[in-house]
Amino acid sequence: FPVTIVVAVAVGGVVVVIVVVTFVGVVVVGGDGGVVVVGSVHASESRLTSLEGAPRVIEGDFLLKGTKISNLEGLPESIGRNLALDHTPLTSLEGCPNFITGQFTTSKTLLTDLKGAPREISGDAGFEHCNRLTSLEGIPKKIGSNLVLNGCLNVWDPRPLRVIVTGK
Repeated sequence: FPVTIVVAVAVGGVVVVIVVVTFVGVVVVGGDGGVVVVGSVHASESRLTSLEGAPRVIEGDFLLKGTKISNLEGLPESIGRNLALDHTPLTSLEGCPNFITGQFTTSKTLLTDLKGAPREISGDAGFEHCNRLTSLEGIPKKIGSNLVLNGCLNVWDPRPLRVIVTGK
């Protein structure tokens, strides 16, 4: 069953909701104090601004669409399925895990290059409508399904594109 956590603060007598995060699965605290989510974390459309204190491992999806996250400092070291960073003010992919088992999407972000992207993605790699993207430097070395660059109008030189896309 999903568990929803709401973080709220009182500002001048008015309660303001800061973050709403839904965990779908079981949360386990490891012997090293690191949190492991056996399932998925859905924080999309929340006011989340930082990944500080995020679980060390998420065995399912980590969905951060529409959050206020601008960097990936504190991102879990392992994500078992999809990582969605769409519609965020994200400026860098530094801090991504090296491997994503599933889809990796960063549509409509403020990225200018792909430095720090996962080295391997088993599903789709989506970088749609990233209008500030001018370089494919850092693109994953292996993509298991589709590479999507729709609407990235400032990426015009495919010569640095040395990636293996196995497709379906």
